[in-house]
Amino acid sequence: MTHETFSFRHPTIDDANQMWDLAKRSSLDTNSSYSYLMMAKFFNDRCYVVYDRQAEMVVGFVTGFVLKGDVYFVWQICIDPNYRGQGLAYSLLTHALKSMIAKEDVKFVQATVDPSNEASMNLFRRISKTYHTFFATKDGFEEDHFPDDKPEERLVQVGPLNIEY
Repeated sequence: MTHETFSFRHPTIDDANQMWDLAKRSSLDTNSSYSYLMMAKFFNDRCYVVYDRQAEMVVGFVTGFVLKGDVYFVWQICIDPNYRGQGLAYSLLTHALKSMIAKEDVKFVQATVDPSNEASMNLFRRISKTYHTFFATKDGFEEDHFPDDKPEERLVQVGPLNIEY
């Protein structure tokens, strides 16, 4: 499949069920179905889906929101396991960042990431190389912050971002 097969767009309320299903089928923490409805309805201008035009379905998404006026916080990024290895997560995140830089004057991207999640860590490192900027991690959430059996999550930050890269 080529990238012409895919389009990036804001999610609609009708996409929320597919987003939830993708999260369940991936290695992500699955949030309540309500949270995906909320992101698709009330934060959709800061979220994107990858839509496979041939299969006529959502095959990935990024959910996020703007913090402190210049930070785009990525809550979740997910690509269908059957579509991984094609660079879709990178394309999706760069698409979202270009939009956030243009619309919101975003300067940084942040996320909390399990340090053992090499795919996510490498994605943010690649973004830092693309934008010729810094990649840093610092304390995020320790294991004892979580009420369940979950490993720590490091706060990852990339920036400052410059659209002219």
